Amino acid sequence: MSQFSVCTIMKNEEKNLPGFLEALQGFDVEIVIVDTGSGDRSIEIAEKKGVNVHRYEWKNDFSDARNYAIKLAKKDFIISLDCDEFIKRLDIDELEKMMIDNPDALGLIRFTNYMVADSEKGAYYDWIARIFDRRKFHFEGKIHEQLKPITGEEQQISGYYAPVEVIHNGYISDSEISEAKFRRNVRMLRDELKSNPDNKYIHFQLAQELYNHEEYEEAGEHFKEVLNAVTLKPGVEFHRLSVMGVTDCLLHLGKHKEALEYKKYVEMFGYTPDLHFLMGVVYYLNHDFMNAMQELVIATNMDNPAKEGTNSYLPLYYIGIINEQFENYNDARKFYEMCGDYEPAMERLKGIMTGGKNAD
Repeated sequence: MSQFSVCTIMKNEEKNLPGFLEALQGFDVEIVIVDTGSGDRSIEIAEKKGVNVHRYEWKNDFSDARNYAIKLAKKDFIISLDCDEFIKRLDIDELEKMMIDNPDALGLIRFTNYMVADSEKGAYYDWIARIFDRRKFHFEGKIHEQLKPITGEEQQISGYYAPVEVIHNGYISDSEISEAKFRRNVRMLRDELKSNPDNKYIHFQLAQELYNHEEYEEAGEHFKEVLNAVTLKPGVEFHRLSVMGVTDCLLHLGKHKEALEYKKYVEMFGYTPDLHFLMGVVYYLNHDFMNAMQELVIATNMDNPAKEGTNSYLPLYYIGIINEQFENYNDARKFYEMCGDYEPAMERLKGIMTGGKNAD
């Protein structure tokens, strides 16, 4: 048997739990489930699948619950997942070898997160640390918890890309459930900020929650807290996402000129196509079409987007719009066609083909 335990905490997950357990079938792993107070059929579903469920009294502390699950595991190598995160690929043998070769490092899982933004469903990609040796790491933080050394020492933790892929559907769950989670998370994050007002990671997480709830004014202020108070470093993901976040908030608020101020971060964080695409849109909305085209073309020539389409149909769509505005209809049509089945591009292509004029 492998040396891995998959640990999860749950509450009212009857919709996700069958898929979560089904995705783990066939893998040689122990499954540890801790229930924090379900009132639906979650426990019944798990037990019918032969999985023992451990009850836990909720203490408004996600780390405490996760660490309780870790303690219950019979194995030392832990894969920590939520019930709305479904294993797509898992190479147990290769992962075990990587764990042994990297005893003091964290394993990063490739996440595909499906969510709705601006009324469009899209995929966002992340590498998140969720694989670890419980003898060396545990969770800290009451919400949006992070893995930290058990010793409590502040140190640079290395990571490796694990042969594990996960599909996450939590961002497109039932609207009533999503609203309840939003209220809970914001309340807990605000409480955390009262105790740790200088913790920029908490500001970032609160900004993310507010952004996803379309509260762009306050979200932008918390993103700015990150940028104004820390030494930004390339490769620190929440620094890059804070630059993206505040810029996008300003666009949603119609503050296009102010968004231009964040072009100074492209050199530091332009190692993915996402920021180049976003700045291309910023330049476009400020009617600087030359710089817009430059950033959009750069995006199309890069790999590994964090958001689906930022190196393909999204910049191609805006390149098409710019060509159309300059009445280069043949070029505009070519770029719209390159967008595939992206509906906004198909609509503009239809406008050109029928001789109509697209509104901008």
